[in-house]
Amino acid sequence: MLQKFQDIIQKVSPLFDELFVSYQKSYHHDKKFSLISFSLEDENNLIICPLTIQTFNYSNELGFYGNPFEIISKNKLSKSSAARVLKKIDEIKKKNNIQKISLKLEIKENEVNHYLDKNSYSVDEIYVESRIDLENSLDDVKKDFSKGHKSCLKIEYPEISYEITDHNNYINNQIREMQKLHLNVSKNKTRSDETWLEMEKMVLEKKGFMIKVKNNNVLIGYSFFFHNTYNVYYFSSCILRDNFKFYKNIGHTMILNAIKYSKKTNLKYFILGRSKTLFELENKNDTKVYNVEKFKSSFGGKKKYYVIFKDIPLNLHF
Repeated sequence: MLQKFQDIIQKVSPLFDELFVSYQKSYHHDKKFSLISFSLEDENNLIICPLTIQTFNYSNELGFYGNPFEIISKNKLSKSSAARVLKKIDEIKKKNNIQKISLKLEIKENEVNHYLDKNSYSVDEIYVESRIDLENSLDDVKKDFSKGHKSCLKIEYPEISYEITDHNNYINNQIREMQKLHLNVSKNKTRSDETWLEMEKMVLEKKGFMIKVKNNNVLIGYSFFFHNTYNVYYFSSCILRDNFKFYKNIGHTMILNAIKYSKKTNLKYFILGRSKTLFELENKNDTKVYNVEKFKSSFGGKKKYYVIFKDIPLNLHF
């Protein structure tokens, strides 16, 4: 069913792409996924819900391959259409003995406080996501950067070099070089070898690229970006931390180079991902996460607001 609506779905996010789904299956190798997506036609609107049941330790959860699921509509959802979709999800929940759901919904900035009404909604998280419009000129994109980011990017370090790798110049097993660097930085193997092979597949199938950073020809960093034919997603980075003591803009320059590359390949949006957490039911107070979000937010771009529900909301605000 999803293949039928790929053109609509992939405009929403590259995370619905089959290559990213394959990565998610490898990442969550200890979980079982059952694809139960559905679509509805209502009031001259097409509504699509990419959906999986995730089973782990005899517990069932509704999501989409380890991520929250979304309600995608060709036109704006009406109140009656939203009610119909929620009723369908509730039927699926009851039929399949679902203990938890993870539903992602885009909201407006002025609706944030409304969704914090705990008497009406089972809200898990509310956050902001940043995305840069690649159809804007590079000068206009850079104008939206924070003052601090602009200042950092003016600094030049002749000994630091950047190299973009895509399907045209990828060297066999190059992803292992990034994997080894990631292990060196994190001091811990955070995911399986299979996930790295899935990332390699993204590059080889023209849906991923890497940025390699060297200091006097010695490897010090890597970034990875995944994309479909519409949008590019900032996937991950690893940089040897000692370099941050002496160099102020390695991460900034990697992102800027990725933006330039994405513009040249005619992609529409550069999705930086979560750039500010507004609410967490379980407050993690993670300083590292806060710093990463601040770093992403400082690249400007369009801010989109999302709420994650852990149960079916009683109603949606329109």
